[in-house]
Amino acid sequence: MNATSSDKPGGNPQAQLQLMGALLTLALAGWLLYRHFVPPGIKVNTKPFASLGEFAADEFAKIQPAGLVQLVYDVPDKSADQNPAFGKSIEMQGVQALAFKARLAQLGKYTFEPDMKLPRPAMAMYSAWPGGAFKTLIQAPNPALVLFSSLPAIDDAGRALLRQRTGKLMVVGMAMPEVKPAVQANQVQLAIAYRVPVPPSTATTESPAEWVKRVFAVLTPASVAP
Repeated sequence: MNATSSDKPGGNPQAQLQLMGALLTLALAGWLLYRHFVPPGIKVNTKPFASLGEFAADEFAKIQPAGLVQLVYDVPDKSADQNPAFGKSIEMQGVQALAFKARLAQLGKYTFEPDMKLPRPAMAMYSAWPGGAFKTLIQAPNPALVLFSSLPAIDDAGRALLRQRTGKLMVVGMAMPEVKPAVQANQVQLAIAYRVPVPPSTATTESPAEWVKRVFAVLTPASVAP
């Protein structure tokens, strides 16, 4: 959301400019998706978001059955005025992260580094990564990194660091068109990405787990190979 060009997903400024209209549409789609479960003035239903965290943990365990893990997610920037509904939607990343850790602890021998929390400015379109923060994060070969935030731009130096890492990189919650190129390039080994457009529900009632499977797709380098 409000970030410098180096913090936005993608690495080509010209391509970012060409895709700006599409990205704005995707950002709006994501906002509407979350707002469906976070209406202003009403108690938040956290179950769908917790279910997404659990689903992500199930998929992550398939590619890394044990080891050291660190989670990254946005939190509302308390230093700026926040739209209440928007602030609540950002807090849902923490709900997803908590559910992810609880579920993953049941699936294997994992240990967790302290979470990295990124303050997100009011109504920002992308996560606000501090300059150099992502590069610092990926300099060590471990831990595996699970981003509930948006993925920042990855330059040549960042790509080289990612190739040297043994820990996996997973991204949860970005739109498929935004994160798919990073998965195809094997910079991201696993993404749980929301479909664009989101398929409509055909059921009269839908459980949180059913909502997750309808709205989100599992992307791996093998599944999205050109």
